[in-house]
Amino acid sequence: MHAGLPQVVEMRESILDVAGVTLNNLSQIYDAQGDYATALDYLHQSPIIRRALGDRAGEGTTLNNIAAIYKAQGDYATALDYLHQSLAICRVIGDRAVEGTTLNNLSQIYDAQGDYATALDYLHRCWPSAGPSTTGRWKGPRSTISGRFIRPKGTTPRRWTTCNSRWP
Repeated sequence: MHAGLPQVVEMRESILDVAGVTLNNLSQIYDAQGDYATALDYLHQSPIIRRALGDRAGEGTTLNNIAAIYKAQGDYATALDYLHQSLAICRVIGDRAVEGTTLNNLSQIYDAQGDYATALDYLHRCWPSAGPSTTGRWKGPRSTISGRFIRPKGTTPRRWTTCNSRWP
């Protein structure tokens, strides 16, 4: 018996989805080993697959991952470019969680460059992306800029949690 076209399309999408996740996972292993070139080789393939699947959220997250590697290499201009691409996607699809993480990551790059005013601006922008989670706990960014905790106006530290970000 032959699979119908809908089943073939579904199988293709499933295979591509697994491939995209696998590329991301492989890149994380090479990143942890400090082999940034190989990590980037794997990661640069993932957005292509994510676009083919129409997975804009996955594409935005992958762009954040790519930016993290460029940041680790000290290539802040390229990291910023990827983060702005991710931010645009998050805003189009309404992914507030990744938008908040991306804004936080942007603040970290400006902090690393010593541009504390811009870092604080991005950090304050990511706070509106926070809100109550489905568990009733408060979700929102916490960031350290130059060794100091920066708290958005009108908030208390007990409401903070860390963004889902591997950035220090």
